[in-house]
Amino acid sequence: MINRRELLSGIAGGVVSAGLIKAVEISHANIISVSNIMMLRKITAPEDRLCVVVLGYHFAGDGGAKLVYWDSASQKPANQGTVISALLGDKGRWIQLHDGVVDFRQFGIFNGQDPADLALEAMVNDPLIHRIEAHTALNFCSRHRFTRSNLTLDFGGHTITTAGLEPLTEPKNNYISAIFSFRGEFEEQTTVTVLNTPLNLLAEIYPVGNSNQFPVGQ
Repeated sequence: MINRRELLSGIAGGVVSAGLIKAVEISHANIISVSNIMMLRKITAPEDRLCVVVLGYHFAGDGGAKLVYWDSASQKPANQGTVISALLGDKGRWIQLHDGVVDFRQFGIFNGQDPADLALEAMVNDPLIHRIEAHTALNFCSRHRFTRSNLTLDFGGHTITTAGLEPLTEPKNNYISAIFSFRGEFEEQTTVTVLNTPLNLLAEIYPVGNSNQFPVGQ
């Protein structure tokens, strides 16, 4: 054991032991900044684990800022939001560092004109994301079906439009044909039974002749 004065004296004299040097050694990662996503994608041959502060999606301060790092071995499908590809080369991706809260603006969605479908799909299908926020109007052109849980969608009271929405593939009176819906995964074994009476719209009680084939909690 050495005290603080002895440690400082040793550093000044250059006689600190190799073991002590190793114990206090700190690895400093390079961190740089770029103005937008396009400049990020133009970086050539980045060092593995290089961290970059992206100041905006199109320009600095536009609300699409993020922190990313370069994973030279990654070949994840690029969505140009949380996973960003370089302009040159197929291998390696810029991966966004976040705390589970992601914003449509980080995917380049800033108004109700550009479709927000691909950004929504990318965020919902990322298990590390637990909250999706919108700070502008959004437009959806597709109907989405998801099976995940523990996710909050906060559109902040902004307008949601469906200009160019794909036509229904189900009957037009199918009220389940929402813009996006969340449902459970199908059971491997399916049980079919006939209802005693016609089912009322939005009913949650299903009268059947014998309910013994449905265990409690199933």
